[in-house]
Amino acid sequence: MRRGEAKSRSGSRAGAANGDPEAPGQAIRAFIACEISEEARSALAATQQSLAALNGPVHWAAPESMHITLKFLGNITEHRRRRIQDKLAPEVLEIQPFAFDLSRLGVFPNARRARVLWVGPVSGVAELVACQRRIDDVAASCGFAREERPFHPHVTIGRVRYPLDEQCLTAALNAGVIPPVAPIRVSGITLFRSHLSPAGSRYERLFVAPMATVAEVSPTEKGERQ
Repeated sequence: MRRGEAKSRSGSRAGAANGDPEAPGQAIRAFIACEISEEARSALAATQQSLAALNGPVHWAAPESMHITLKFLGNITEHRRRRIQDKLAPEVLEIQPFAFDLSRLGVFPNARRARVLWVGPVSGVAELVACQRRIDDVAASCGFAREERPFHPHVTIGRVRYPLDEQCLTAALNAGVIPPVAPIRVSGITLFRSHLSPAGSRYERLFVAPMATVAEVSPTEKGERQ
């Protein structure tokens, strides 16, 4: 085998391992998410402060980075990014805007082996789940694997760095406060690029796919949906 062939095949294998089986090239780490309001971010920052008893073992998420992940894409090439973006736009345009709250505090996978602290919705869950399924369909049509685990919409507010005492965690969660915020209205879905660094992740908005608006729905369609 010639050196050039070996290098080419090695590059192809690396691209496939990173989640993009197409031609190798400069890859970006990307995901699709539902953004939340500034008011919600401020409220979740207050929630983090109310959980100060966990400051040692928990690495808190920066409020400006908070969102609800709908689909993690991994490392993808520019070609794959454009492809999924082009397919995402018409699909999201068919989704009616909706709203959800953030009023439930919890952990994954459970209090005994907590790894992630999150705040999630009570209302709007069905709409978020339906939206995620459509996004997963779009990703699958572009060659990405479908999600195997059930989708539980949530905003990550902290990641546990080392094991927590279950009683201590439960007490902290019971003392945790989520300030009331206005329902978060979703009118579009965002494709993000993730920049990793020792200081933490930084998310760059690449593309926003808008949802349908009332003006785009005919009176007949509105009557059928009521």
